[in-house]
Amino acid sequence: SSGINAEWPLRPGFTFLSTEPGRQDAYSEILYDRELLLEDRVGFACRFLSDARLKKFVDGQCSEEVAAGNIRAVVLTGLKYQLRELMQSYLDNTSDVQTVCLALTMAKRYEPSMETISDTDPTDFSNVVMENYLRYFDMRCMWIERALFQNEGKKLLKNRAKIEQHLN
Repeated sequence: SSGINAEWPLRPGFTFLSTEPGRQDAYSEILYDRELLLEDRVGFACRFLSDARLKKFVDGQCSEEVAAGNIRAVVLTGLKYQLRELMQSYLDNTSDVQTVCLALTMAKRYEPSMETISDTDPTDFSNVVMENYLRYFDMRCMWIERALFQNEGKKLLKNRAKIEQHLN
């Protein structure tokens, strides 16, 4: 048994086909079905909800998923607005510092506003998490792994700068 519900792909399809589009709660069963991936539910909402309902749905899902620490909520938060809150919630729920550090490194790669964060600002969330992670490497005498991690992060930032230079 693979653990996949055999009727899963059919149920949302039948629900969609049997839903009256004009109703106020149209598609709610699909939009709030936790067996569907967040990305799928958001994609469905983008396609079939009015602008007002879409905004309400996305705002509600964003708040809920950030509070729950669901890392997939990055499709809603993007790399800017609630990313730090999402990462903090994820870290609190999972203690997975490595994923948070990698996500913040990638955010610095792709989101120019993240570059304004000083790498030496001791109060910035991303710096605090990164410093704690690097201290963990030091405590475990994992100097090679630390160097590789830091080197890869710097490569990511350099690659972004090269791409931007090429595009301009």
